[in-house]
Amino acid sequence: MIETITVFDLDGTLCDDGPLSVSSETVTAIQTLKKKNILPVIATGRSHYEITTLLDQLDLHTYILANGCYIIYNDRLIQNYHFPIDKIESVIRMANHYHDDVGFFNQQGFAITGMNELTRNHVNKNHLDQVPIYPEFFRHEPVNFLNLYIKDDKEALYQSAFKAS
Repeated sequence: MIETITVFDLDGTLCDDGPLSVSSETVTAIQTLKKKNILPVIATGRSHYEITTLLDQLDLHTYILANGCYIIYNDRLIQNYHFPIDKIESVIRMANHYHDDVGFFNQQGFAITGMNELTRNHVNKNHLDQVPIYPEFFRHEPVNFLNLYIKDDKEALYQSAFKAS
């Protein structure tokens, strides 16, 4: 019987800022938690396709992905939030107006609307080799979350335009 839950982030917590890998000591620590009936849970902004190998290595079956949009508990789907297409279209209209790029993400993959300087910096920082530029991705695939590739001074504009009512 599980009495305690321990939640871990990946980037900079279980994993260094480089590739998504853990030390043998971390694997042993996770196994020890499980033996003590402590449920280890990964909570991250990443998607399933990015962490499948890590989940297998750690033998984890409960995780919160895409900043809470996708939740699995004991291998059962609890939540799989999809952004409504009309909301995505609104974000894209604004992004196009300001010449910003948008990234679409789900649990199987991602695509971006374009490759400006900020997007290229993000791609390089994350060591991504293949980046699909596919502005219509959201019309053919469910989208769990969006990334806006914007400068800090535009953040308030987007927050104001899309704050929850």
